[in-house]
Amino acid sequence: MKLHQASDPILQFLADYSNEALVSSFLECFSDRRNAELRRLRVRMQGLETENQALRMGHLSRAPDAALDDEVVMAEGALLTGQVVGIDHLYAVIRLSDGAEHLIPNAEFIEDEQLQINVGDYINFVVTVTTDGLGLSHLELKKMQRWIELAHAFDDGSSIKVELQRPVKGGYNASYRGTPVFMPHSHSDLAPGRHVELLQGTMIEVKLLELDRSFNRVIVSRRLVMEAVRDRLLASLNPGDIVDGVLRNITDFGAFVDLGGVVGLLHNTQMGPLAGTLEIGATIKTRVLKVDREDMKIALTAKPVASNVWAQLTVGSKMDGRIRNLTETGAFVEIMGGVIGLVYQSDFKYSYPESATAPKVGDIVSVMVRNMDVERRRVRLRMIR
Repeated sequence: MKLHQASDPILQFLADYSNEALVSSFLECFSDRRNAELRRLRVRMQGLETENQALRMGHLSRAPDAALDDEVVMAEGALLTGQVVGIDHLYAVIRLSDGAEHLIPNAEFIEDEQLQINVGDYINFVVTVTTDGLGLSHLELKKMQRWIELAHAFDDGSSIKVELQRPVKGGYNASYRGTPVFMPHSHSDLAPGRHVELLQGTMIEVKLLELDRSFNRVIVSRRLVMEAVRDRLLASLNPGDIVDGVLRNITDFGAFVDLGGVVGLLHNTQMGPLAGTLEIGATIKTRVLKVDREDMKIALTAKPVASNVWAQLTVGSKMDGRIRNLTETGAFVEIMGGVIGLVYQSDFKYSYPESATAPKVGDIVSVMVRNMDVERRRVRLRMIR
């Protein structure tokens, strides 16, 4: 294969730093022939400036001193820059450095129903094969850019934003910056069956499940993103934390509150002043009573902490309390007025070295206040035996 000269900067870069086989593979990949080769090539080129150049070439250039290519090579896959010298109601006239002029449909430059180019602008194109031979396409170059972005996200496991469009058989159609995307029903939510279509027309965060360029197939998952959010939230929540949530459902035994990725239960016995006033969709403030990370369950309370409790608490004061939760950090104990204090694991094991005799969740224990942070509403306790 004979390499093209400097008019094609990507091919020239590969000619300088690689070999003809790699150039051939590159052309085949961006001619949409082999997705697998695209992936292998992309990994081999990782860290090089070629991909960054392809990404940059996907954008319009309005620099008045932008230089056109020294030599125009009309070959499939070549990247060229031309100047807009005329625009009518259907076409833009693009002039290359050799003086040749090409008519490009205005539809290639419309975003948000607005034409994005002006006379004098410099535009980047990729040479494509058309029914009439070789032609220039700005849209195809942008598609190349989108697929490179998707390949990056797929490889490193990062999330992307897509626009949810409409429900279809088996899932939902969506769009990543103009690239069609499909989201299966089973990956639309933590609990399949929720009305995800209510999000139609909005941007949602997803992760890539499958990426196949040869079949133009992009499959994504919103559930994976929600699971990651849920796991981070579960790891950060502790009894005593004050949290805001959206009321999702009301049952005979209590209300379910969405805390932003995980749902907590506000039992009827813990509603306090909220009893009889709850409405689905309302945002309410609650306090965490218990966190079960293994079963992913959170118990909430809306009962207020008495305002004078903190004035009554002093370092060294002793009292009884009920164990609300046991974690690797220690035991969370509810003491007077609904205040929840923490007995660190080291203190807990010192008081109860034998696990068989150690108290369990729900047991009443005697504790002493070791220190307090009234401003942050934190109390550290010590077991008394």
